[in-house]
Amino acid sequence: MYSARTYWLCQIVGWTLWTIANGAVYGSYTGNRQPSQRFATLWFGLAGFLGSHCLRLWIRRGRWVALPILAGAARALGAAIVTSTAVTFASLLMMIYVFHFMTWEITKLSGYVINILFWTAVFSLWLALYFGAHYFARSRRAELHALQLDLTAREASFLALRAQLNPHFLFNCLNSIRALISEDPPRAQHAVTMLSSLLRYTLQSGERADVPLSEELAMVDEYLDLELMRFEDRLRVVQDIPPETLTARLPPMLLQTLVENALKHGIARHTAGGTVHLSAVLRDSQLQLSVSNPGTLEAKPESGGIGLENARRRLQLRYGDRARLELAQQSSEEGPLVLARVSIPQ
Repeated sequence: MYSARTYWLCQIVGWTLWTIANGAVYGSYTGNRQPSQRFATLWFGLAGFLGSHCLRLWIRRGRWVALPILAGAARALGAAIVTSTAVTFASLLMMIYVFHFMTWEITKLSGYVINILFWTAVFSLWLALYFGAHYFARSRRAELHALQLDLTAREASFLALRAQLNPHFLFNCLNSIRALISEDPPRAQHAVTMLSSLLRYTLQSGERADVPLSEELAMVDEYLDLELMRFEDRLRVVQDIPPETLTARLPPMLLQTLVENALKHGIARHTAGGTVHLSAVLRDSQLQLSVSNPGTLEAKPESGGIGLENARRRLQLRYGDRARLELAQQSSEEGPLVLARVSIPQ
């Protein structure tokens, strides 16, 4: 939205030019260049300035710019007619009692109607410019918002791909696959397929705004299967995913980021390993995802890692205050747990 300074600058310059043009046209048409005529011209400029500003106050109070175009235009046209009527009668009083151009006896109904129609046309043009400026600014903001969302989505894809392609991850996967080639060739082939599918999903994730939970969960399962070759008995996975949640939509790579964070900061730091618990529930038109892992929060639990910060930015850009991502410390019979919770509107 443009600034108040821009509005006042446009108001002053626009109505000043209107006053000059109006005075020049009226003077050349009537030949009357008396001081009273000049003051009358100034009054018409001031009336337009004040009337249009009253319209702006009306629009802002009713938030008409946020309405659909037809609804906002209908209300604005009604306000323009009311304002034109008020300006016409105010001008009539000025013409009679201040400038003495006319008297009540010579005024006619047709003159009122013509003046109201004239001012309605003037204020309608002003409204078209005012709403046009707002809709243009809104369109630019929407384009910028979409670009930011796309950028963060691609950044998430890049970060996830970088995590999957880091030498440690590939070293463990390839070593495990190499060992399986002679021991269990079908399982080795399956592992290569999973790794290929995981990398393909990661590369393509930035091209879509959201995916069904079932698709994201399938990718997470492949990621966990690959990591199971690395952690073996140290990693245990428990899932509590009701069937009704599988069609819910979420940004791609979001659940994978939470699971990756649980393995990196939880399982990998504990010699005995532990359990990663995934759960989902639909409640009050919100998809609520939870991922827990053994461990304790660091000094600044609200900050999280790069992946979690990227996830927060994506949620903020896409859903605003309707979505959230939180980390919390909990306790269980097995010891302290870190719980990552995400709420996404549906």
